Amino acid sequence: MKRAIRILIPAGFVALLLAGFIFVFARPSPLIFPQPGATIHPGGWFAIRFPDRVSGRLAVSLIDLSGRSVYFDTRNASDDRMLLVEPRAPLEWQTQYDLCFTMDRSWIFRALAGPRRSCSTFSTMPKRSSEGPGDAPILVAEGRDRPNSRYYAAILQAEGLNAFANLALEDLTEAHLAGRAVVILDSARLPPSLDTMLLRWVTAGGLLIVMRPGTELRQFLRLPEVVDNALESALLLPDDIDPISVGLSRAAFQIHGPVDQIDVPVGQILAGPGVSDAPRVLATLASAAGEPIGGKTVTWAKVGQGHVASFAFDLARSIILTRQGSPLWIDEERDGSEPLRPNDLFYPHFIALEHAAIPAADELQRLLANLIVSLAPVPLPRFWYLPDRRRAAVIMAGDDHATDGGAPRLFSWLDLLSAPDCDLGGWECRRATAYLSPDTDLAADAATTYAKLGFEIGAHIDTGCTLPITRHSLVRLLRSQIEEFQKRYPHLPKQQTHRMHCLSWTGWVEVPSAQLEMGMRFDLNYYLWPPEWLGGRQVFLTGSGFPMPFADLNGNQLGAYQAASHLVNESGVPHETAIRQMLDGALGPNQYFGAFGTHYDFTDDFAQLLIRFSIKNNIPLITAQQMLTWLDGRNASSFSDLIWNEGLLTFKVSIAPGAERASILLPMSFGSKKLVDVTCGKRTLPLNPEEVKGLMMAFFQSHGGECGARYKG
Repeated sequence: MKRAIRILIPAGFVALLLAGFIFVFARPSPLIFPQPGATIHPGGWFAIRFPDRVSGRLAVSLIDLSGRSVYFDTRNASDDRMLLVEPRAPLEWQTQYDLCFTMDRSWIFRALAGPRRSCSTFSTMPKRSSEGPGDAPILVAEGRDRPNSRYYAAILQAEGLNAFANLALEDLTEAHLAGRAVVILDSARLPPSLDTMLLRWVTAGGLLIVMRPGTELRQFLRLPEVVDNALESALLLPDDIDPISVGLSRAAFQIHGPVDQIDVPVGQILAGPGVSDAPRVLATLASAAGEPIGGKTVTWAKVGQGHVASFAFDLARSIILTRQGSPLWIDEERDGSEPLRPNDLFYPHFIALEHAAIPAADELQRLLANLIVSLAPVPLPRFWYLPDRRRAAVIMAGDDHATDGGAPRLFSWLDLLSAPDCDLGGWECRRATAYLSPDTDLAADAATTYAKLGFEIGAHIDTGCTLPITRHSLVRLLRSQIEEFQKRYPHLPKQQTHRMHCLSWTGWVEVPSAQLEMGMRFDLNYYLWPPEWLGGRQVFLTGSGFPMPFADLNGNQLGAYQAASHLVNESGVPHETAIRQMLDGALGPNQYFGAFGTHYDFTDDFAQLLIRFSIKNNIPLITAQQMLTWLDGRNASSFSDLIWNEGLLTFKVSIAPGAERASILLPMSFGSKKLVDVTCGKRTLPLNPEEVKGLMMAFFQSHGGECGARYKG
């Protein structure tokens, strides 16, 4: 017995040591953002993600290459596994830094391995150069504290305001303000040298839109102080009286923060010199039940001859996070269903599903657009979202997993449903995209024939579904499977759109970046899934009905479009309910316009239902490639040489290839004046008045050239 005890005690101790070794060295390591070797914006975000709840003593340091410490604050994110590191001032341009942490372990593991220490060495990027024409009416002034400023270009383009420029705030001079109608000030801070200059520009008639101003900027603008801690996310409720916001959602929708909580008594905003009108509230915070709870989150006021508007949050950041999910959840399997998918960036609560039937990102952009159109000192033209004043389009995209003729049978049916003389470029022909798995039986000559008719056929890349992928492994898979596909179908156009089999994902924008290397610029991987999470709800996963460019972690446009798969046959939402909700939302009074991506796999009647509902409502059925062609053309089109003089607006229109069916909008009234007529190329154009999100707008079509709009009254 004693001998057995003498054997068991050392064995038990060895087993304990072995278990401790496994616990210490085999468990997941904390992850530091930015990751080693990254190049980030000086105003970027910093965090440490732990595998478990943050506990015990923890020391964090942030130092530059010379050993100088950066002052910062830390706080835990809502799930207690994330420690957010928030520098009190933005970092310097083009400088190397180390972000490190040291954490105590319990005594036995400290004896085995000592304290846990880890570091990430990263660098900041060079200062961005200015972009856009010097006389563009809209100028985005980019602060060193705001990494997402450059994404306002994508936002303004999405809203058809294709006449803008970007400039670093520290480079702003009085000459840059000359001729500008609108300045979007994306910074918490304003250099003292710019105070008087900006105020003089506003009082002379300019529109200044300030995004989440800090303490000093609030004091300069006579805005009240923040009354409580900032919120990570909140519900925003547009005002139902002001003409700028009255046409927006009557229900609250989600925004992402930080969102400052501000209680603004009437008459307190901008109570300083030059204020000549009481402040107006465009949106407040709302409770979970959607009731207003105060906090005047979006406001505007008249200052001299101009206006100042303020958002209590960073609009570009909110839109990026709404569309793409939480960057803190990168590479985490969160929904319990392998592989990693884009929905893991939202699961379970980054998106408030009970409020997600509203396209939150789109409504926020409409609020910004309405604000600019209503308060700018000149009437600004816009491009409409879709060709020929359409409110909706359905991107027919199916995945054919070696079905018995599913894709060709659908193509033939759609061709029969199209008029013999239909205009393919005008989206009159009913068309669709099919992504084929390698063993799909479709002859090469048949595929070529369908492609010549305007159908799109591409490879459906298979990563194995359960295997984790990296950008490098994905590039290898893409290259090998695309090469095999091209050998099989040598006469098809080069593939530019894609949806991955099983929606395999990694990182933030690693998948679209890898696809971009292969020429694929239109991604349909953001997809309604899993059904048990959705609970039968048809929602806007990305908060939007439209494709827009991906943003990387520095707020830069990627060059590839994020196009959600909105209508999915396997989402668990009743098919007719899902289709009716999305299409009625676009065509009805809510005006939730969109180009809605779809998924079907030829195993049920979902594609047939999509076709039937679309034809009944005169909604075009298009390929993903057709949508990409339209987006490229619309975003490359522009307005220039805008001059406003005594009721006459003159401007030049440039229409790029792919956007020949673009409609242009102008406000029907401007101040006390009414729009009388529009001429382009010495030809008077017919005007089609229509209310868009609460504003009366005049639609007309132009093929480019010099235009003039007369306002009288």
